[in-house]
Parts: sequence; C-alpha cells; structure tokens
Amino acid sequence: MSYRFEVDPESKIRAVRFEGEISFDELKRFYFSDAPKYVSEDMRGSVVDFSNATMPNITPMNVRELAAQPPVDPDATRLRVVVAPTPHIFGLLRAFELYGEETRPNFHVVSSLRQAYSLLGITAPRFEPVEAKLSSS
Repeated sequence: MSYRFEVDPESKIRAVRFEGEISFDELKRFYFSDAPKYVSEDMRGSVVDFSNATMPNITPMNVRELAAQPPVDPDATRLRVVVAPTPHIFGLLRAFELYGEETRPNFHVVSSLRQAYSLLGITAPRFEPVEAKLSSS
C-alpha cells in the first residue's frame, strides 16, 4: 500500500500520506474502500499529502470520474485540504476540486503542508499512525 492513515488526537485532524507512484486503481481503492473506514464524526478536518508521490498515469478523465462520485466524507462542513507540491498533481487535484465543488465546498488544494496546516488552524500537529482497519487486499 502506498498510503498510510494518521490522526492528530488533539486537533482531531485526520491525515493520509501518499508515497511513490500512484496508479488509478490504487486511487480508486483508496477512495471507495479504504478512506471511508477512517471518516468519523469526531474528526474536525483532514489533510491528504501527495508530497512524496507521483501520478504519471492519472488522466483528467480519471479525475472527472472520481469527482462525479459522492464525497468520502458526507459532512460538507468539514475542511478537506490536499497538499500537491508538483505542478502535475496540483493541476489534477485542482480539476478534482472544480469538478466536485458542489458536493465538496470545503475542499482545498494547496502546495505545501504549511499552507494546509494554516487552513486547518493547526501549528504543530502530532500525527500518530491509525490502527489498521483495512481488509487485506
């Protein structure tokens, strides 16, 4: 698996960190199967970090397909911030943000973790691994 789930218990922010080359199949597994298991009522927001990832084979059509789906987190009031430091990933995720803006009004794409933490109102998060809830795949 090229992503891991974390939580900062104090701020109640969930984090997902992607690493390495991400395929569309992997992105779909994350979106439809794994990520929903980590949404909880007590979370205040989330950050998805693509700082250490590449997506060379993800297309705008793939992005549109995912953006057309219901949000992973059904609570539209929670902040969702995605860190996309490279121009390619930033462009793909901005497209996702625009295609899904009606169902994800609090979805933001930024280029650094610092910007993400600022939007989420946290300064020194202490993320810890989340116990595995994933089924083996």
